[in-house]
Amino acid sequence: MTSITEIKSKLAERIATIPSLRVSTQIPDNPQPPVGIINLDNIQYDQAMAQGLTLANFTVQIIVARASARSAQNRLDGFVANSGASSVKSALELNRTLDGLIQDLRVVSVPNIGSITMSDQIYLAADFEVAVYF
Repeated sequence: MTSITEIKSKLAERIATIPSLRVSTQIPDNPQPPVGIINLDNIQYDQAMAQGLTLANFTVQIIVARASARSAQNRLDGFVANSGASSVKSALELNRTLDGLIQDLRVVSVPNIGSITMSDQIYLAADFEVAVYF
């Protein structure tokens, strides 16, 4: 049976294919942007008969430094793009079964884009909703 830890690890592998982006499966005390942080939001059991399918919803939060507001926004624009070398959606959906670990995944949306504060620092961030079926 597939574990949440295994899924988070495989999601991290996919996101790590984006050049110059660090990835964490845990919320870091001191983030080193640019960084992607993978969080489990919720699990919905019994999506098919006899426990045949489970849906896990993850948030992948991408955080960039705000040394310059313009460069931070430009960097984040590349991450939220539908395609391209920096696209989180492309990186994740290029391997939708995570090498056979899951049934399917889909990057559903980016509901939050804006400033966040972590460790008394202001960053720019985008949250990606990722649905994983296993």
